Amino acid sequence: MNHRPPFAPGLVGPALCLWMALGCGAVLTVEPTDGGPCCDDGGALPGPDASPGTDAALLEIETDPAPVEPEALEACELGRDAPLILLYSSVGREDNLRFLPDDCAAELVMGEKRDAGPGSLMRRPEVRARGGRSGYVMDVFGTRIRDALRRENGVARTVADLRAILATGYDYIIIDEITADPEWADSSIISQRFRSLLAQMPGKIIAYVSLDLTMAAGGGDLMNARREVLGALLENGRAIALEVYLHTGEATGTQAPDTLRRAAIRLREAVLGLPGGGHVNQRAITVLGTSIHAPYAQYRYLDRPAQDLSAIRAQARAIRSYGALLTEQRGLGYYFVGHSDLEPVAGAPYDFDRLIDVMSEEALLTARAVE
Repeated sequence: MNHRPPFAPGLVGPALCLWMALGCGAVLTVEPTDGGPCCDDGGALPGPDASPGTDAALLEIETDPAPVEPEALEACELGRDAPLILLYSSVGREDNLRFLPDDCAAELVMGEKRDAGPGSLMRRPEVRARGGRSGYVMDVFGTRIRDALRRENGVARTVADLRAILATGYDYIIIDEITADPEWADSSIISQRFRSLLAQMPGKIIAYVSLDLTMAAGGGDLMNARREVLGALLENGRAIALEVYLHTGEATGTQAPDTLRRAAIRLREAVLGLPGGGHVNQRAITVLGTSIHAPYAQYRYLDRPAQDLSAIRAQARAIRSYGALLTEQRGLGYYFVGHSDLEPVAGAPYDFDRLIDVMSEEALLTARAVE
């Protein structure tokens, strides 16, 4: 879920591969052996992307201020089915705690990229007691996880690598993202290896599902071609995070509810017939785009300051009310790349604090609406 390359909306596959200088190539249909050879040995686990204009902000360490007094609250009893509030990145130090429920209503997971372990306030005991969690982001359009699995003995090595990352203090591994790339199709050996990985790490993987599946023309067919991957996430993942990124004008217009619902319908239709597939949206959340300062205009989602806050509220309210599939979902997520991406533009009728107020209020309302 890095800022997207400058290709036209709905254009997927070869254009994406060309931009990334990656050859999509033929889809492999070889059945994976038990960690047997598949592809060229990629060496160590690929490192996080810190290139300008992407997610470098997630590498920053949020140094702790003075210790916070523990809340007079017993630790929340939160399991794999708890409602989820998912932040792709940090909104900035203590401001992250504004998304943390004080009533054990949800688990708050914030994405980070420090190989040495989480560096945010999410690691504090008093924050963890209330449901604060950290997720290590495997980024670059899903290529990092695919490159890892492509190595010789890729499943065993990647499971070991990810368990070592979790041992540094992370609670989850966040996969960014399942896309239209052919290697995510069920027939691909990388897809099969990913499903094997999920079975060995139950409850530890959160995976984003990209715009080319949730929103683009033909995305339903792409979802169906990833039926087994999505079914494995339903069975063994923590959550399926459906990206639905609308610009302010779209979100405040009439198309928003149908666009949000379409993603939920595509997910359900893809896994119907698999165990529990009819209720897959209980394992899913929708992630809303809230970037303001992306390098390309088409990825600046809050782009009409006078209506930006209304756009966030309209989308969150649709998730809580527009049809059974959306209301089955258990929480809400936001996509942005660090604090600076959420700084309002000059002349906006709201400031940063007001934006975070609205984002946190709507996330908490959505989590608390779960029955």
